[in-house]
Formats: sequence, structure tokens, C-alpha cells
Amino acid sequence: MKDLKRGTAIVIENQFELKDKRLVDPISAKITIVDSAGTAVVTDGDMIKSSIGVYLYTWQSTSVSVLGYYHVYVEAVSGSYTVQDNWVAFRLED
Repeated sequence: MKDLKRGTAIVIENQFELKDKRLVDPISAKITIVDSAGTAVVTDGDMIKSSIGVYLYTWQSTSVSVLGYYHVYVEAVSGSYTVQDNWVAFRLED
């Protein structure tokens, strides 16, 4: 988890891999970002492919973004499989 300043652009990375650790591309990768007040600041945003199995999303925080911990929820679809993951990605501070 990163401590970041309010007003900065925040890059969130997620890797999609098989049990044998090979990276794979999903058909789609969506991200939701929720602030410490429980408000979704991004809902079902499209993640961008950086390389095979590595996807990024950039969120621009503002000077009035809520301080505290932000949770990230990622959903990837590949064929008939849907994989969901979530974690505390960063903390915004002044």
C-alpha cells in the first residue's frame, strides 16, 4: 500500500495470472475505486493493457478528495470465467 498526496495522479496496476504464474489477458478488466467514506469515485472503469497480463488504471485525485484509505475492486472476465479481487491500494493524505 502506498501513501500518496491529495491532488496527484494515482496509477493502479493489476496482474492476471494462472495457477502456474503465467500471465494471461482477460477479455475485459474493470476497476472500481471506493474512498474511505464508502463512496465509489470510479465505477467499472476500463483498465488499459500495459503488457501481457498487466493492466493499469490512472485515477486523478483532487484537492478535495476524501483523505484516508482507498479500496480497489477489480473484475476480470475471460470466457466463462469471472475473477474478482480487492485490496486496500493506497492512502490519501495532505
